[in-house]
Amino acid sequence: MYTDNDNTTFVEGTVSTLVFHSEESGWAVLRLFMHDKGEEITLVGNMPYIAAGERVEAEGVWVDHPVYGQQFSVKSFKRYLPETEEEIILYLSTGAIRGIGPRTAERIVSKFGTETLDIISEDPDALATIRGITIQRAREICAAAGRQTAIRRLTDFLSDHGFPSSYALSLYNRYGTGAVNILKSNPYIMCSYEFEPDFGRVDAFALSTGIDEKSVIRIEAAVLYELYFNQQNGHVFIPRGKLCSATSKLLGIDEDTVDEVIGQMGDKNKVELEEICGEIAVYPPEMIYAERQIAKSILRLSKVEFPMREENLKAIKEAEQETDIEFTPLQKEAIKTAAKRGIMILTGGPGTGKTTTVRGMLSLFKRLRLKTVLAAPTGKAAKRLGELSGEDTKTIHRLLEATVADNGQGVRFGRNEENPIIADVVVIDEASMLDIALANQLFSALQPGARVVLVGDPDQLPPIGPGNFLRDIIKSKTCPVVELSEIFRQAQKSDIIVNAHKIKAGKMPQLDNRSGSDFFFIKRLSAQTAFDAVIEMCGNRIPLKFGIPFENIQILAPMRKGASGTDNLNKILQSVMNPPEEGKNEIRFGNSIFREGDRVIQVRNNYELTYWTNGGGNDGMGIFNGDMGIVEAVDPRLERMVVRFDDRFYEYTLPMLNEIELSYALTVHKAQGSEFDAVVFMAQSGSMRLLNRSVLYTAVTRAKKLLVAIGNDEVISEMVSNNTRTSRYSALRARITEKGIKRLG
Repeated sequence: MYTDNDNTTFVEGTVSTLVFHSEESGWAVLRLFMHDKGEEITLVGNMPYIAAGERVEAEGVWVDHPVYGQQFSVKSFKRYLPETEEEIILYLSTGAIRGIGPRTAERIVSKFGTETLDIISEDPDALATIRGITIQRAREICAAAGRQTAIRRLTDFLSDHGFPSSYALSLYNRYGTGAVNILKSNPYIMCSYEFEPDFGRVDAFALSTGIDEKSVIRIEAAVLYELYFNQQNGHVFIPRGKLCSATSKLLGIDEDTVDEVIGQMGDKNKVELEEICGEIAVYPPEMIYAERQIAKSILRLSKVEFPMREENLKAIKEAEQETDIEFTPLQKEAIKTAAKRGIMILTGGPGTGKTTTVRGMLSLFKRLRLKTVLAAPTGKAAKRLGELSGEDTKTIHRLLEATVADNGQGVRFGRNEENPIIADVVVIDEASMLDIALANQLFSALQPGARVVLVGDPDQLPPIGPGNFLRDIIKSKTCPVVELSEIFRQAQKSDIIVNAHKIKAGKMPQLDNRSGSDFFFIKRLSAQTAFDAVIEMCGNRIPLKFGIPFENIQILAPMRKGASGTDNLNKILQSVMNPPEEGKNEIRFGNSIFREGDRVIQVRNNYELTYWTNGGGNDGMGIFNGDMGIVEAVDPRLERMVVRFDDRFYEYTLPMLNEIELSYALTVHKAQGSEFDAVVFMAQSGSMRLLNRSVLYTAVTRAKKLLVAIGNDEVISEMVSNNTRTSRYSALRARITEKGIKRLG
């Protein structure tokens, strides 16, 4: 063992015991015997297919585990196959190669000695001479050994060049045994989105291998990287000029060369080029396909009309009697429109009766014997829709039966054009959260003759994903839109609702706390005094005065980073509201600590993760971005954690913890689609890009019973005044109206 001058430590030895290993992720906890020291240490990290008996050289750092003390956290490693007969028996006995157990290992080594591993990898006929091994089993063992050899070679290659070994399984699943050779010829395959790439790092390695700075594969990789990177900012396409400029700066080469390659990529269908309102747009192929398909669906549905018969009107009257509500003229119009049109949009701010109107629609559809399904983009939104409507609801992903694709890459939807959703009517709530890709999957899965009702508030924040689906459809003026604008008398008593409508209209909300209703402002100009107020509100004032327990209070902030951002808030709130104590297990992952009782949020879709309910056993698969839960149990020894999301329980291994975050405090963007009994909003200075009217309006409308804004009233004033919306490059509106689009080539 020795330490480099940057405090990185190198250890070497033989794996004596494999404590834990995940075949899916490659994460392992093992004991390593260091021959030079004559002692054992614990290694943790991503080490695919590691096994007892292997010799290892690892690079990493020492960390203090809260339960098990000092461990060695592996950043990269090399491993060498065992050489002595004793090491080989140990290696095979632990199940390193599927199909070989301890007794079989002893028989094989007894016959082939130190040549055993070569025989297993290359000679199934020789292996079949061992008692108990048929030729079929021998071939299966050889195939398993070949897979491990390929992954080991791939892991070593990545480690040699400073890339995470965690890439190995994904690369192998995609490219098979030829992955290393493909990487050598084109390192830019590591710039695919699933690797969350550092383009600069990949590029530096590629250039070091001799790839020319103006090579086509380098420029193509940079162009695709820019396109996919900008999808995270909501852009469906990038104008050719802007794309050339950005790629030129990224690569340090001239724009003309980049522009020439973009043209070639268009010829090879690696990107799609189209003229949008006089400007050349460059699309990833799947994005232009999604946009075109949605536009076709919208145009088709907008032309569908169903006859309004006498029984329809009678059914509306019966729905009023059933709900004991007299619908307003606009609500009646919305219900009639939903019954007679192929697609309609219902919008309106809080307190205007959207939920009541949806109930009326559902009652009418039931009387018309139309099978209706309800869905929303997030789990919280779906649950809330179900509670308000009294009907069974699903997330859109569950409605579409999303699972991981057969090749292990991306997502597969069980419901599609060939296997549509069995429903006459599909009602989607929180439709402002729908991005282009998910909207396309949804509309593609409608069965012939089905109609769609989209319910949403276009004044809220746009979707996290690319496009601005709901706003673009409304602006196209192709579909019937009913906007409920009248605030009901009961809702007028709520300062939350009244102030939300003021913000929407560009007016300053009432901050003087005179009414003492459900909207309060506490002026605190510094981050520290604001934090103190948040803790006092959550820990004492709100639970005692309003009877709302802390678990039903959500802290929201416009931004993630900075002194007043959610990252900092979560650490402070965790330390106060769920401090460490004896008997309460916790687990560390990077800079985060997850403790039993912590509130967490899923931050990416995982279609493979199985769950169980209180009944036990595996009840299903899949968890999705935005689902919120509680850490139920932590096993520090096995470094696993169980999280409860409503009535579903999921087990997370250590490498999966990058999929969840603490959720005591959320950004307003992450809170979209959810409602909370009480919201504490941090109105502190920050990026003007995030301090805008949509963010404030969305934050206020997340509160059901109580809104407490803490911070600077000048910041709130700035947010109300700032009605600028970040421009998103999208052509859905133009496609629906069939104006301004010119195909090239």
